[in-house]
Amino acid sequence: MKKLTLSIVLLFASVTLFAQSPKYIFYFIGDGMGFAHVQTTEAALAAREGKIGFNALNFTQFPYVGMAQTYCSNSLITDSAAAGTALATGEKTSSGTIGMNADHSQDLESIAVKAKNEGLKVGVLTSVSIDHATPAAFYAHQSSRSHYKEIANWLPKTGFDLYAGSGLLKISDNYYDSISKHCGYTVVRGKDAKLRGKKVVWVEKEGKSSGNIALAIDRKEDDMALAEMVERSIEYLNKDAKKGFFMMIEGGQIDWAAHSNDAASIVYETIDMDNAVAVALEFYKKYPTQTLIVVTADHETGGMTLGADKTGYGTKMDLLFTQDGSQGVVGKDKSKAINAEAGVGFTSGSHTAAFVPVFAIGVGAEKFSGVMNNTDIPKFIQEIIEKQ
Repeated sequence: MKKLTLSIVLLFASVTLFAQSPKYIFYFIGDGMGFAHVQTTEAALAAREGKIGFNALNFTQFPYVGMAQTYCSNSLITDSAAAGTALATGEKTSSGTIGMNADHSQDLESIAVKAKNEGLKVGVLTSVSIDHATPAAFYAHQSSRSHYKEIANWLPKTGFDLYAGSGLLKISDNYYDSISKHCGYTVVRGKDAKLRGKKVVWVEKEGKSSGNIALAIDRKEDDMALAEMVERSIEYLNKDAKKGFFMMIEGGQIDWAAHSNDAASIVYETIDMDNAVAVALEFYKKYPTQTLIVVTADHETGGMTLGADKTGYGTKMDLLFTQDGSQGVVGKDKSKAINAEAGVGFTSGSHTAAFVPVFAIGVGAEKFSGVMNNTDIPKFIQEIIEKQ
């Protein structure tokens, strides 16, 4: 009788979970993060403890796992602009295009804009510049990802509640003053900034790079970090979010490290994004029937492999933790030598057409399993939102 009662309770809980829509949505995008990037990170964490195998990251333990195709409308191998647009809008577009269709004749509405229109608060967070391709695809419409000034002008026009990242590229000297005076944004700087006001732009403090926050492997105490950004953004967006919030969080420098074939920095950046996922996961544990977390990537970068000619069947993944700075700090030769000794290989310094992972937990997460197109991901999120 007790077993029957427990089964009925679990069935009721399951039906309740799948019947409703989430109030809180976290959409993580690991730029350039393929399956091998994730597995290498897990293998390195295990090897550091003297084990052979994989120490699971937070997001790889999610109950629903899939894989996504990433091709764009004019190429099997996509760039971040087209891939970001696909993940933001559910539509394929041409390389270099931000938030528009392939021939640039029509603007495409992002899932973030749709969430805003449904009454959710919206935040766009990234570890690189806010006008970089992936975050830009969620709020801007431009024929070229290199139109940084024009992309920045879309930020207040779209009017999300929070934008956070290292800064903005090629803006006018009075840009921040202008959006403060005329668009209702409070501009705050640095890791210790207080998020205040009705709308916020949060960037690194003066003197830091506007192009990216410090790589995790190089981070100093006064540098912004993605996990802290997520934690503070949750507090800010959830203050008076009657209908909830939608947050896009990009781990943008997994891609940058992969372009350099810098395996150690890839591991640190993947851990860094997982730390940010852990913050969202703690929030999910408080509101499991109201939260959805999706983790994916825009494309794979580097053609990364677990295994290399020099090491044969052997690996020494723990060596990746002996690199005491990014490739830009320690030099290319040292980084490549550590790759080779560890047993990590690369086939490219660019993107590839390899499938990317999809992980999900929470309300509606069952939709994100199996093989899918990258355009399916925002469509699934939209279907879940529309249940509200």
